Amino acid sequence: MTRAAPSSPSARPAIGRALHALRTGWSILGLALLLLLAGELAGRLWLLGGPGPRPDRRSQADAYRGADWAPDYFAEFRRAKTRWSPYVYWRRAAFEGEFIRIDAAGLRRTPVPQARTPAARPLRVALFGGSAVWGTGARDAHTIPAALARELAERGWAPQVVNYGETGYVSTQEALLFLLELRAGRIPDLAVFYDGANDVFAALQSGAPGVPQNEYNRREEFNLLSPERESELDRLLVTRLLGRSVLLELAHARLGDATAHADASAGTSPQQAPALARGVVDAYAFNLAWIREMAAAHGVATLFYWQPVIFGKPALTAYERQEREAAEPYRPFYEATQAELRRRAALLAPLGFHDLSDAFAEQREGMFIDWLHVGEAANALLARRLAADVDRRLRAPSGGPPAASAPGARRPR
Repeated sequence: MTRAAPSSPSARPAIGRALHALRTGWSILGLALLLLLAGELAGRLWLLGGPGPRPDRRSQADAYRGADWAPDYFAEFRRAKTRWSPYVYWRRAAFEGEFIRIDAAGLRRTPVPQARTPAARPLRVALFGGSAVWGTGARDAHTIPAALARELAERGWAPQVVNYGETGYVSTQEALLFLLELRAGRIPDLAVFYDGANDVFAALQSGAPGVPQNEYNRREEFNLLSPERESELDRLLVTRLLGRSVLLELAHARLGDATAHADASAGTSPQQAPALARGVVDAYAFNLAWIREMAAAHGVATLFYWQPVIFGKPALTAYERQEREAAEPYRPFYEATQAELRRRAALLAPLGFHDLSDAFAEQREGMFIDWLHVGEAANALLARRLAADVDRRLRAPSGGPPAASAPGARRPR
């Protein structure tokens, strides 16, 4: 048996240097990891003992006229979570707070006002929309549905208004939700749809009209637990862990909010904008037509509204100017869609369509808390306009009650 020849004396220093370099490299890497872990731990301890999350900037909007409840409202708003819901993707989970109450069906509470007289005519109203209808920035009693209920009570109705609004919903999601409610037998006398901003934003975000918001998340999440996607799940787990890094979060905070609006316009070039704007209005007009047909088949009256956003308010406060500047990437495409909508206004009017984009054209006080949400005083102004339209739409010349709902209908929740 032969023995291995010993390494030559000249090779020993090279091997020693390599081993020394390897030990040094591992030491440096280990020290770096320890420093990162120590930084993460210190950051988390600081967050636990610190002032907590930064207050929502919208709590300082001049639309609140200095109300002391606004910061507490937004702290509560952050705690109201969403859950999966078939066909429409998401609804709010049940929640019980001081300013926000959501029932087990995901519907925000709308107080029932006292009718002015015992003879007041009952009226069941279902109000659909996105976060503007749900009431982002408003307490339960001061959302558009709640303010509409009070206005209708003042006009001689005994209203029950149901708030079907949900954050991020586009008009197609609302149409599907309306269909599901009709199928369940919860049939109102009147269905009101209040839209615009989300349909535009979702198209700008994805580069395609008529789709929900954040559709790329649905593609990413689809069938994620299947064996075929194990490697992708591992990758997403690592990305998620890195995304929860306190150090990265603090670094991102130092960069500010300059990139907050960049992703929305990434999917659309200026050359695509005109065709995409036409597509948004095509999809919206189609939804109006089939909602109206479906409603008529069940004896339900309908009204449709295109909501105001900050681009339609000429006289801006200092706070509103900041919000408009932050939303500047949205403005060209929103205005292109608005122009297309106005070109078709005569065709949409017979469907019960109303354009509220200039609803605050004469207002000099603060109305908006961001580019699309408004304060409680603005909700009251909008509800007054809606109530006047409801009166014109439903009161028969004889002053009689609205048409009865379909046989076997149940009152909405």
